[in-house]
Amino acid sequence: MSNSKMAPVPGANEVQWDQNEIYLMLSDPMRRGMLLSMARKGPNTATVLAGGGVKRTDSALKHLVCLRAAGLVITKPNPNDGRRLLYALSPAVSVTLTETGAVIDFVFCVVRL
Repeated sequence: MSNSKMAPVPGANEVQWDQNEIYLMLSDPMRRGMLLSMARKGPNTATVLAGGGVKRTDSALKHLVCLRAAGLVITKPNPNDGRRLLYALSPAVSVTLTETGAVIDFVFCVVRL
């Protein structure tokens, strides 16, 4: 993974995504599922995003680290439990909720989740 994942587009509020990095992140079903969950339900803990189970939570944390490094996910403090972080979609990720599901527009591709 490269160090410069995103660079602001001059004169625009949009982010220029690294296409290879985004396709790599979307290639895994668990990562897509976590993105869908965050798009539909908002921020959540790694345990909830993983769907429960210790092994699944460990795996989810590895995926969340990748998503965070790609600039798709940010962490927030959890007001209900100070020991756990909340994972949320980055403000740079443009999500539109439709009747058929969530749509993420990366400019070079549109992902329907």
